[in-house]
Amino acid sequence: MYDFSGTGTPITFQRCDDQAVSFDVTPDEIGNLKKLWWDGSSAAWTTDAEFDELLRSGSFIAKIAGEEYRVLKRTPFGDEDSQHYITLKSKKAGSKQGAIVAHADYTAVISIFDEEKSLPLGTALTCAVKYATDCKDQGF
Repeated sequence: MYDFSGTGTPITFQRCDDQAVSFDVTPDEIGNLKKLWWDGSSAAWTTDAEFDELLRSGSFIAKIAGEEYRVLKRTPFGDEDSQHYITLKSKKAGSKQGAIVAHADYTAVISIFDEEKSLPLGTALTCAVKYATDCKDQGF
């Protein structure tokens, strides 16, 4: 989970290391990923049209722990679709790894999946959405 509120230095405030997956995300990477749902200044999340335009522009590169990912889709969830999760797939040739990035109001959750390491997409998605929902419910 990562704080992107802008009220201080973006920090990791909860992290779970697993023997199969361990990664560090930089503040710049979080700042870039949040463009997938927020322009950084508006009072509302970006529209689907704005999201699509960001991807069509060709200028957006999703990175997690220095690795590039392809954005597959953005899906709304939560009360009145007030949150999103983004499904990403590694650009590394032959990789079966991907990520789910979900957000609350001021936090982002990243969950890695990897079919080769028995870390399924469904579990990563369920965990990311649950944690992001819990964060929002607690005001984060």
